[in-house]
Formats: sequence, structure tokens, C-alpha cells
Amino acid sequence: MKLFEPGRIGKLSLKNRIIMAPMFTVLGEPVDEGRLSQRDIDFYTARAKGGVGLIITSFMRLNRKLEASFGEPVVNSLRCIRWLNDLAESVHDYGTKVCVQLSTGLGRNQLPNPALPDGGLVAPSPLPSFFDKNIICRALTTEEVEQLVKDFEFSAKIIYSAGIDAIEIHAHEGFLADQFMTALWNKRTDKYGGDLDGRLRFAMELVEAVRRVAGDEYPIIFRFGLTHNLEGGRSIEEGLEIARRMEKAGVNALHVDSGAYENNHWCKPPTSQRLRDCSCIWRK
Repeated sequence: MKLFEPGRIGKLSLKNRIIMAPMFTVLGEPVDEGRLSQRDIDFYTARAKGGVGLIITSFMRLNRKLEASFGEPVVNSLRCIRWLNDLAESVHDYGTKVCVQLSTGLGRNQLPNPALPDGGLVAPSPLPSFFDKNIICRALTTEEVEQLVKDFEFSAKIIYSAGIDAIEIHAHEGFLADQFMTALWNKRTDKYGGDLDGRLRFAMELVEAVRRVAGDEYPIIFRFGLTHNLEGGRSIEEGLEIARRMEKAGVNALHVDSGAYENNHWCKPPTSQRLRDCSCIWRK
């Protein structure tokens, strides 16, 4: 079967074509202060021992400058190299490769913080919070978006330096990067808004940020929804155009899914969901 034959994502060789998609493990410990716990590493190592070819981790944050973390690992310091390398070496012992899913945040889908004005929520535009429609998220300034790109580059450099085999850019499920890409949520009038070129600028700059620190041959996976299956959201036609542009930008694989927070059964389908609704990896 092709599934058990060696595969490639860019220059990255995989022992087979079985890829473990990211999932929030909820295995972190309070004392870990944003790093992967040993329980997390043991969880991924067990999957490597089971024979999977590539593991994509649960999403990791850049920092806590704009949003609070609720147990997700945070890659914001050179000290993170140690636990990232512990993960890489542990799964490499079984011939498995590992990819870190790096996220710019949840935006309007972040849980409001009652201790902060307007819940401490940010978004591309002044949008109602997903969890409390009475709270309007603060629109990020152009300078704040540019700083997010710089922070993404710093986190990517740490991940690359730790021996992690690939980075997946998280732009799915209505998270912040997805909000920038989508006309339903992006009403900006600066360089990060407007037509599809403007709405994709943020995501394209994230790809360029990884390339600056990791080089042209380092594998980049881009995860996004081909369609949101949501009125006013992304159509399949626009999703295909995004895929073409990401390929042209040098992305090595597309992790294609669908849906958003508003219809989360598309993102996390139950067993009764049709096979075509499941996510898949398309590689060059």
C-alpha cells in the first residue's frame, strides 16, 4: 500500500505516509509555564513508537503579548530550545519526524478575560467576540500586525534551531490568521485588508518569515480551510485560489480542512461525518 511507502514533503524524507494531525492534548502541567510537559513528550513518543511517519504537534503560541495562554506551549525564548529538542530527539529515536504547528493566536475566538477591558480581545477588525457577542474585539494596528510577523520569525528561528523537522502555519478554524484571510472577518483598509491580495498579505509574510530563518529547503506546511461552509465565509473557489498562491509562495504542503468555530463539527467531525469532510495533506 502507498500509505506504508516512504514519502517526502519538500526535502524532508518520511519513512511512511502516515501523518498524525495536531490535537490539543491538555497534558501540560501548571509548573511548566508554557513549555511542553514530559507527559506531552511521552504522548508524542508513544505515537512515534507506534510507527507514524510524521507528527504535527498541537498549536504553540508565539508569546502572551496580545492574548493569554490557556495551557498551550509558548515559544518565546531561547530557553524553549531545550524542551523542543527533547521532543525532537525522543521521536527521532523511532525514525519519526516532527512538525510544530505555530499559531499567531485565536483573535475573536479567544476566551474573554474579565479582568481586562473588552475582555482583552483583538482581531483584524472590530468584531463581536465568538463567546460573548456583547464584547467587541479591538482591531489590531498595522504596527501590531507587523510585530506579530517579527514575533513569528523569532519563534520559527527557535523551532528550527531545536532540530524540529518542519513548521505548520496555523491559519484554520477561524483563528487569527484565518480571520485576516477572510472577508467575513477582515474589514481593514490598510495593507492587510481589502482584496484577496491584501487579506493574504499577513499569511504570506508568515511564510517569508520562516524562510528568512530556516532557508529555502526547510519544509513549511500551511493549514487552512478550503471552505468555511458558512454564509459569508470562504467559498471553495476562493480556497482553491489560496492553495494556488500558497504553492507559488513556496509552501511545501497544504493541510486542507474546512469549517470554523461557528460550525465546529466540520473542523472536528464526529464518526458519522462523511469521509470527504476529513482533513488531508496535499504535498508538492
